[in-house]
Amino acid sequence: MAESSFWFAYAFVGVVIGWVGYYVYRHRDSLNEMGQMMAGMVFGTVPGFAVGVIYAASTGDYLVATIAGTVVGLALGVPFGKLGGDLGRMEGVMAGPMGGMMGAMLGFMARPFDLRILMAFTFFVVAVIMGEMGYLVYKSMGRHTPKGALYFAAFAIVTLFVFSVMQDYSIELGDVGSTFAASVQGYAGKPLSPSATPIVAQVLEKKQEINLLATFSGYQPEVIKVKAGVPVKINFAADNTAGCSRAIQFPDFGVRAIAQPGGAPQALEFTPQQAGEYAFYCSMRMFRGKLVVE
Repeated sequence: MAESSFWFAYAFVGVVIGWVGYYVYRHRDSLNEMGQMMAGMVFGTVPGFAVGVIYAASTGDYLVATIAGTVVGLALGVPFGKLGGDLGRMEGVMAGPMGGMMGAMLGFMARPFDLRILMAFTFFVVAVIMGEMGYLVYKSMGRHTPKGALYFAAFAIVTLFVFSVMQDYSIELGDVGSTFAASVQGYAGKPLSPSATPIVAQVLEKKQEINLLATFSGYQPEVIKVKAGVPVKINFAADNTAGCSRAIQFPDFGVRAIAQPGGAPQALEFTPQQAGEYAFYCSMRMFRGKLVVE
């Protein structure tokens, strides 16, 4: 993962929000109560959203991204919201979790796509909303800020935007082992249907063994074929794009497991006694697979 690139993303967001935040706070008395309440909403939602997007996109950890975005949103939203009294503070309190959750969800869901586009979109949202917040203060104080300072700020933000977008926001799959990864290549995106080609488990040391990988789009492979009465060993792992698919369960065999993204495979062992078709799925039942026992 190009970790250094994501630090540029944090830097861009920090500079823009910090810059506008200083301007707003310095001239806070020029805002009416409604404008001060709006400051609570803006400084709660936007920082939380940005941190949630960047952290989730770079790490794939939706839970920590949500928490981090919420904490940052509250840390900024509440102080700015207090400018508008109790209602303004409530704006900041509500905006922090909303921004953090929305940002984390977007960053997590967009990981398999072009992250440069996602980062550009995030920077654009931050720049536009923060720019509007600054402009609100500028209008409220009778346009007393020198235009030269505003032009310089706009030029600096645009320059930072271009430089930040040009970074390499790339991520790599976790280290689940080249042999393991190679054993499941070619099955991504294959729809689960009666016509799906089952992948037959290999018999090794009196056990049927197969590798199963959880990804953003589901399981690779989706259909596994084994023989009844012979112990089954499924080496289960998750790459760094996996979401709820990393929590798997085979309910008919009482097997449940949660794989760490990019972690080493863990063995799921059971012995199917009767022929038939048995479903396996993620914790939310969004992604499914099928175990065919003959």
